[in-house]
Amino acid sequence: MDKKSGLHRSARNLLRKVLGHLVRRTIKKHSPLIIAVTGEYDPSTLREILYSIASTRYNARRNLERTESEFSIPLAILGVLYYPGGYFQWIFLILKTFIQLIYLKRYKHALVIQINRIDSSIYKFWLDTVSPNFVVNSGTKELKDVNHSYNIPRDEMDLISSGVFTETLKKLCKDLEIETKQAETVIKNLPSPMPRINFIPAKSGSTIIDARHYYHPPSIEAVIEIANSLPGAKYIFTDVKTDFGRIPGGYIINSSLPQNLPNDSVYIFRGSKNKYLKEISRLSSDIFWQ
Repeated sequence: MDKKSGLHRSARNLLRKVLGHLVRRTIKKHSPLIIAVTGEYDPSTLREILYSIASTRYNARRNLERTESEFSIPLAILGVLYYPGGYFQWIFLILKTFIQLIYLKRYKHALVIQINRIDSSIYKFWLDTVSPNFVVNSGTKELKDVNHSYNIPRDEMDLISSGVFTETLKKLCKDLEIETKQAETVIKNLPSPMPRINFIPAKSGSTIIDARHYYHPPSIEAVIEIANSLPGAKYIFTDVKTDFGRIPGGYIINSSLPQNLPNDSVYIFRGSKNKYLKEISRLSSDIFWQ
């Protein structure tokens, strides 16, 4: 291991400990209902299903995007909708969270947190830190020595994905004090996974490609491939540093929106979800933007 990678690992371990401390204090203050989702068979789909079920009774949220990144766990619990882009942003986030722990009022809510088993020590650290009320496991590797756990084997997970309200889900809903009729309606109308790239009809026959993100941007190559399949001039608005140098010639990068919008153009937006709201609002057909 070279010196640089050793320093990076040390910094990451320190950040994990600090975030773990903040998570424990946040959970102690707000006492949220926490459902942990794990397993090797489609846990992301299970997370979205349980989030939708929990939302019928509670103010709920879950970890977003790139759940294989361990820090999506504390970011979700702390209510952060962006991924800090460097040491200074992490330090700012930590200081801001300490202040919020002092001044923010107690907020009752539910969390559906996916904890992947990529690394056994990291998995155990976050499972112990989060200390969930319930753990739901999908796949063949059953959980042992975990309180309030529910094991959903592959065949049952396939039934749930096809809209069947299984006995395991009924038992979980009973323990969560959720109306079974509401939960059954959710299962019969399963939510689609959140797309990473969205399309919004724009004025003058144009198209908006909304490739903004919470934690990690979708591949610029995937976005460009989609844009190249559409006719018209290509405008791209981005503050993602890794995009520059990878955008082909002919694209108009980070210019002001034209005063008179040309017909049949493509407008691409990249960056965090809270960016470019005015530009998208101006471009969008009123019927589609509310």
